Amino acid sequence: MRRSAGEVVPCQKLKSSDYHPNVTRKFTAILHRGEPDEAGFWATCPEVPGANGQGQTAEECLEDLKSAIQLLLEDEREDPQAGD
Repeated sequence: MRRSAGEVVPCQKLKSSDYHPNVTRKFTAILHRGEPDEAGFWATCPEVPGANGQGQTAEECLEDLKSAIQLLLEDEREDPQAGD
């Protein structure tokens, strides 16, 4: 599926069973196309500060963002005061 720059797309569902059993959380991904002289995409997730992704394709970028979200949530779960 072709994505446009600045498009807000639902990030792939992240099963958070490692964090809370039987809970699925949805996050927002804001997808940006790189500058004309650059290739690829970059994305951020407003609900998870510091989460960002990049990739040559929109799908690759969203997968990278998903991984970043998972890592940040794992860190938060292991050290709940880290975000303070």
